[in-house]
Amino acid sequence: IVLAIHGYYNGLTFWDSEDWVVQGGDPLGNGRGGPGYVLPDEPSTDPWDLAAVGMARPPGGAVNGSQFFIQKAAWPDPGPTAVYNQFGTVIAGMDKAQLLQATDSITSITIQVS
Repeated sequence: IVLAIHGYYNGLTFWDSEDWVVQGGDPLGNGRGGPGYVLPDEPSTDPWDLAAVGMARPPGGAVNGSQFFIQKAAWPDPGPTAVYNQFGTVIAGMDKAQLLQATDSITSITIQVS
């Protein structure tokens, strides 16, 4: 939330896109960048369904401090094999989120806490 409020994501591109997920939040645009810190694992029993939003992590690495992903479809079997911090759900505009591709850019982020 702090990064979004301070405009960290404004102008960044999504750098990875597959049929089921799109990932952004990397200032380097290649999956290796971040804000200079990582996050602790926050295991959850919430299902990873369409419109889930979580923090990304490299294989074998820690949860990234800025990179996030949006699920555009069901997580492929067998599902996640590591902890990914699920922190939100797209509540409006999922039809547009499903069209996101690598190289699309983030204009701004609005956060609604309920």
